[in-house]
Amino acid sequence: LALSAQASEVRRAAMSQLAENLGNDPDTLSTLKQLAEFDQCSHVRLAAVEQLVKDWRENSDTVAIMKKLAISDTASEVRKAAMGYLIENWQKDSDTVAILKQVVQSDECWRMRELAVVQLGAFWQHDPDVLTFLKQQAESPDCWVVGEIAVAQLTVGWKDEPCVLALLK
Repeated sequence: LALSAQASEVRRAAMSQLAENLGNDPDTLSTLKQLAEFDQCSHVRLAAVEQLVKDWRENSDTVAIMKKLAISDTASEVRKAAMGYLIENWQKDSDTVAILKQVVQSDECWRMRELAVVQLGAFWQHDPDVLTFLKQQAESPDCWVVGEIAVAQLTVGWKDEPCVLALLK
């Protein structure tokens, strides 16, 4: 039913029961991965993402799926959940910063762009590439919200940097 029921509510309920009661079955992980990536209903995809993050957060397939979903899912709530997983669990992975930068530059939803800028500023304050990237976004953003948030992040996270003071002047 998790993969075949017509109603998304039934697919989501079946998926939840599988994860809760048959989490050790290898087919459960496979089913969750398939639902997270391919279900036509964003609510089912989001529920599958949440279940993967909860029960299979260290699984290499989960990481790969989250990297893909953070930039390519059609629903912003699924992209947000995947991005949150990466930020929380994979800050040291260079792909995480690259994905956040890509979200800032090209996500269709300005709220996702804003969130990515905030997260870059909050978690990568010691990364000179992030400083350069945020300066670029402040100077010539594709979206004014990104520019505004980039300025705010720079003044909080890099307030002692001479280049930030020069930029603000």
